[in-house]
Amino acid sequence: IIHPNPTNNGTVVINFAENNSVHDVFVTDINGKTVQQWRGVSQNELQITGLKKGMYIIRTIDNKTGSRANEKVVVN
Repeated sequence: IIHPNPTNNGTVVINFAENNSVHDVFVTDINGKTVQQWRGVSQNELQITGLKKGMYIIRTIDNKTGSRANEKVVVN
């Protein structure tokens, strides 16, 4: 779950559904350029800050199961 979406201040929070899981997280801009990334996130929540106005794709990968999720985020 990613919230708030859209965001007005460039900050979003990701809440991971699976407890005791490790995730890789990638934030890409609309052109596909990676602007932020984290590897081995083991907490249940990750706060992303500093996103400038625009549209982003946040991709998460569960390292345990291999499942992937993509979600669009808009920064106003």
